[in-house]
Amino acid sequence: MNYRSRNGLSLLKWVIVACWLVVATHGVASEADIGVRAIPTPEELGAQAQVYRYSLEMEGRHTLKTLLIKLDSPRWILSTLQGLRHSSVAANHNVPPSLWGVLHDRQIADYTRVAFERLADMAGFSIVDLVRLSTGADLDTLGVATQRYDWLTVTVLATAGAGTNAMRVGTDYGDWFENKHVPRETGASESTSSEESIPFGTINVIVLTNASLGDAQMARSIITVTEAKTAVLQDLGIRSSYTPEAMATGTGTDEVMIVSGSGRSVTCAGGHCKPAQLIGWAAKEAVETALVRQIRLHYDGLTGEPPIKLPEQVLRHPLFRQGFTRPQYEPIAPAAKR
Repeated sequence: MNYRSRNGLSLLKWVIVACWLVVATHGVASEADIGVRAIPTPEELGAQAQVYRYSLEMEGRHTLKTLLIKLDSPRWILSTLQGLRHSSVAANHNVPPSLWGVLHDRQIADYTRVAFERLADMAGFSIVDLVRLSTGADLDTLGVATQRYDWLTVTVLATAGAGTNAMRVGTDYGDWFENKHVPRETGASESTSSEESIPFGTINVIVLTNASLGDAQMARSIITVTEAKTAVLQDLGIRSSYTPEAMATGTGTDEVMIVSGSGRSVTCAGGHCKPAQLIGWAAKEAVETALVRQIRLHYDGLTGEPPIKLPEQVLRHPLFRQGFTRPQYEPIAPAAKR
């Protein structure tokens, strides 16, 4: 797939932003830009999901968006970014394109505090408890899907972009070793000063369930989510950004979060079992929805620029054909803005 942003950022800059290896600087959220929208989730999950929109002043004003999930009790959460945690609050945070260069150029090392301090005050949680993912994809394109069987409920929330760093595992190269760029010709490492312009995408998936999952079941569920994500890329005809003749299996920055429930336990999470079916079906629907919406949002923003090449599967998709309208945000009552 070859859709491109003219305001690209080097892959090095994305690695820095995505990992939040960014020396502290203060930003102030503008009250006028604060808003929230509810994301409905089944009551039996014991989870409240909302997307917050707020601004950050840092060499200009930047609009931040965070999907915040507050659980009714602490749960075990397995994240490919932070490992196994026990917490009652999780998030998927959008780092807007306007901030990518600022964070890289100013070498900000405390972005977590800068980005979440105001939100934590508004929503009433501690930053140290937060289990988080980050993405460049717009949270307005969030995909949500729910599947049920008997007493078991699974809801998946996904953001997705695969424009220019889509990869095929087992075919494409990894060009970085820790913080060093590794040229393919020699295998030797060099400085991180590479300025190759490579815009990027990310597919983030959060799984919620009312079932109590053990460590093994949570780990196995990551496989199911990954397979569902790959199925979406195949169905939509998304190709590797680096090996265009090969179908993509993901992007280089994807993350998964599995949130255990507090109800009855399930012991089988493999592909032949109902929990995996529900997770797989919900993940596929949520990722597909998010990815098509994100592509459409990007497509609509290219007014006056040369047309971008999209797979026929995307062009024919009902969500792409119907267009995309940004969701509405409600103002937060003054009493909530402590």
